[in-house]
Amino acid sequence: MPLREKPSPGLGLAIRELRLEARLTQEALAYQADVTVGQLSKIERGHSDARWGTVRRIALGLRVPLADLAARAEALERELESAGTGSR
Repeated sequence: MPLREKPSPGLGLAIRELRLEARLTQEALAYQADVTVGQLSKIERGHSDARWGTVRRIALGLRVPLADLAARAEALERELESAGTGSR
């Protein structure tokens, strides 16, 4: 897989979907994950990559196993790539 110049949107979309399913606001998840709302917003919109520790804290805040978050992010990434859009 070629290296990307910009952040991949799959992780951000997965986080947003799980956050909405959990009926959490960005503010509530940011507080639970110990990140800023601005940082979470950038990650969700695919404007910023998250560090490993941040992804782990977000998964904990969402109360989902990290593997489930990663699997959803990968599935969304494949969906976006097959659609040829790069964003949803």
